[in-house]
Amino acid sequence: MNKTISEVIAQTQAVRPDLYTDEQITGWLSELDGQLSVELLKTDPVSYSWPEDAGTELLVPHPYDRLYHLYVIAMIDLYNRETDLYANDMAVFNSAMQEYRSYYRRTNRPAADGNWFKTM
Repeated sequence: MNKTISEVIAQTQAVRPDLYTDEQITGWLSELDGQLSVELLKTDPVSYSWPEDAGTELLVPHPYDRLYHLYVIAMIDLYNRETDLYANDMAVFNSAMQEYRSYYRRTNRPAADGNWFKTM
């Protein structure tokens, strides 16, 4: 079972209480999953809104789903103008994102046709 939007919000606010609304955080999660759905999954972009989608499961499965929490923390630091923290947060987030992208590509390869090149 994938994490829901409300679970990511609760997890993030437990370690990084802030003044940002659930609606703003949902917007950030919507942007991230929208990007993943288009660029990696090659589907129509997903979009979330609060509170209608509070219980919606996000796209990335466990154990790679920590990237949501890391992304929200990075966005909090970005909008709080904490540039050093933001840079560190994004480095950790980018590493988690690369781990997920690598996993996805390994497990979702197109079927091989048996040839490494095509003849004309």
